[in-house]
Amino acid sequence: MKAPLLISSGFASKQPHTLTKELTNTANCTTVFETLTGFLPKNILERAINETGAEYGTKKFTVLRQLNTMMYAHLTETTGLRDIEAAIIADKKLQEYTGTISASQISRANRSRDTVIFKQIFEASLAKLKKHNGIRIIPGSWGMLKALDSTTVSLCISLFPWAEYRDKTAAVKIHTLYDILLGCPESIVMTEGIIHDKEKMKNFVKEPGITYLFDRAYLDYKEFDRYCMEGIFFVSRLKKNAIMKVMNENAVLKGESVLSDKEVILGGQSTQMQHPIRAIQVIDSSNGELFYIITNRFDLTAEEIAQIYRLRWTIETFFKWIKQHLKIKKFFGTSFNAVLNQVYSALTLYCLLLLMHILVGTKHNFLKTVRLIAKGPWNTLLQFQEDLSPKSLHLKLSKSGSIGNKNLKLCYAGIKSVNCIKFFNFLVLRLRWSLPFSLACGRISFYVKAMPANYLH
Repeated sequence: MKAPLLISSGFASKQPHTLTKELTNTANCTTVFETLTGFLPKNILERAINETGAEYGTKKFTVLRQLNTMMYAHLTETTGLRDIEAAIIADKKLQEYTGTISASQISRANRSRDTVIFKQIFEASLAKLKKHNGIRIIPGSWGMLKALDSTTVSLCISLFPWAEYRDKTAAVKIHTLYDILLGCPESIVMTEGIIHDKEKMKNFVKEPGITYLFDRAYLDYKEFDRYCMEGIFFVSRLKKNAIMKVMNENAVLKGESVLSDKEVILGGQSTQMQHPIRAIQVIDSSNGELFYIITNRFDLTAEEIAQIYRLRWTIETFFKWIKQHLKIKKFFGTSFNAVLNQVYSALTLYCLLLLMHILVGTKHNFLKTVRLIAKGPWNTLLQFQEDLSPKSLHLKLSKSGSIGNKNLKLCYAGIKSVNCIKFFNFLVLRLRWSLPFSLACGRISFYVKAMPANYLH
């Protein structure tokens, strides 16, 4: 019997009118950047400002304006503070979100403002994303999966003397816990590059019932014993020189990538584990290398464990993406505060971009959506939807008479069947105002007339 599917979907419980409100009721005049910043949790922001007194004595460059400035810089991949200042001077529309600010004011704010504020904004944006996340399907028996890893950003040692790493190089490490079901980082800790990954495991691996994925850098037999006692699951890769005592061996299917499935005790005399775990030998299809995957999950098949470990690669893909498309590799300030605030603003923007991508319901990939937002932040949502959606998937409503006579002609192509007949009939018969609407359950993008707010309540 197949295991039930674990589906995470923010759309499943939402009525169509809720989604349309999330985008806007005036799509023909609301800009993409306005919608993007509209996703920010303003109530959390105001509370954090009051608690920390971050805007005490501030007249112009508020926390919200600072965040808008940093997100614009990330989005457009601006190279420095002077470029940000020039962009603000030249763009009157941008000034509505940032004010007229100099490079020195931006630098001072990044350096002096409490990082707690930007951390809380990121966490609140992530919480909002969890309510609206798209459909990702994994077998229900796998449970919740989270990957733990870090990425290193090299720095100039003369400019960042506090970021200890090597003799002639400075660096910071961004330790990240990544929610695989959500496709987004859950929490981060930034340290000097010299700090080993294992030292930060306790900051992230806490919740019983969750399966954590990590690589060989996180091997710690004492911690593994603690996980076994506390009901915390893990899947990791074993080092080649690891010592193991085989207790039992399970049968495996021939012809699979799994070569053996053993129950073992890891460690030598002084480091030996108290609890038995599984060591599953697999072959790397890319280079033919043999290696062991270790886990304390005995409820899944060896092939399933191998598939779960492959999902660890999603965090590597995330690191690659943010380094390529957000301002993570080059920083606008040299202090720890400035660097961490820039990282948090980048991750906040990442959450907002995912929200935008999910809510517009486009079939195009995430990177194309981000590029269109970056190149046309002042385009209207209507134009943005037109740029994203193939013409063959649009449902075009063209009037062949007056609205009063309801003499309408429907032209459509390539529409998938959707179990929303009542809603669709209402749209056709009672037109009110135009806006793009993307129906997630059928993945259909079309232009229609939206229903009154109280419909389908």
